Amino acid sequence: MSRFQKKSFLVFSFLFFFFAFVPSVSAHVKWFVNATSTKAQGYSLSEWPVLVFLAVVITILIVSFILDRFLKIPEKYRLYLARLESQATTLFNIIIGASLILFSLNDYLFAPNLQTSTSFDSILLCLQVLCGIALIFGLFSRIAAATLLILYFAVGVHFGLANMLDTLDVVGIALFLLVAGRPNWKLFDIKPRILEALQPYAVPILRVFTGLNLLILGFSEKILNPNLGQAFLDNHPWNFMKILGFEWFSDRTFILFAGGFEAIFGLLLLFGLITRLTALALAGFFVTTMILLGPIELIGHLPHFAIVFVLLVFGSGDKLRFGDFLARYNPLKY
Repeated sequence: MSRFQKKSFLVFSFLFFFFAFVPSVSAHVKWFVNATSTKAQGYSLSEWPVLVFLAVVITILIVSFILDRFLKIPEKYRLYLARLESQATTLFNIIIGASLILFSLNDYLFAPNLQTSTSFDSILLCLQVLCGIALIFGLFSRIAAATLLILYFAVGVHFGLANMLDTLDVVGIALFLLVAGRPNWKLFDIKPRILEALQPYAVPILRVFTGLNLLILGFSEKILNPNLGQAFLDNHPWNFMKILGFEWFSDRTFILFAGGFEAIFGLLLLFGLITRLTALALAGFFVTTMILLGPIELIGHLPHFAIVFVLLVFGSGDKLRFGDFLARYNPLKY
């Protein structure tokens, strides 16, 4: 066991046993507030904040495309990250497994708003625990990943399409685990031949589904439903723009930009643009919410921290990159 693996295992063990005994609460907008009593006006394309934000989105995408083409990681760091890939994949298995067990200890499936209450929910909860145990110990991790994928669709059918879309990142996680497997610290596993050809798609699939998830959440919970954001800000005054002296930056505008930047992060991951920089920005966002809302926030976002770690190590991957598609499609050569 390398020094990196030993340190990672010790840190993980401490965090797991600490959070396993912390009362359940979450920072997600839906899990903190009741928006039925809040009436926030929706957005329209004729408003100047919306027009300004659209200009910001276009600018960020153009700059990101340029940076992605010309900003390259130094060779010595690239080689160092390449050596960490197997450890990162193994640690990802363990963290996701621990997350599933922690979710189950708090009686929910994938997200705190999917609370269990019926006997059928208990069956799904048991499957979630079994997947978590298998992933932690490397016991047929690919079968556990396939089971996790089936569990996702069962949860979606049971709780509805909206909740299914809100946890779309689970699909990316399950497919990544299915294809990438468990390189180290495994007891038993299988590797069908067809998965060998899909290895280059493991990280891109994780990236794409994470991007789709952020894109959907940015719109569904904020831009298209500002009541949720307003109810949250009524209880948690996070509009730091007013604190900085920008009184004209209303809570409604703050919700628009918050949801919009979440969607931008999603687009950047979806397109495979400046993936490592985007992952760093997401890490900063998750750490900030954890500091403001308490360490228990880490439970809900533990899978996201694992995804960020994988993306920092692997980058965007060599497949499913929109920038590469644009580079190949050059109409001037015809």
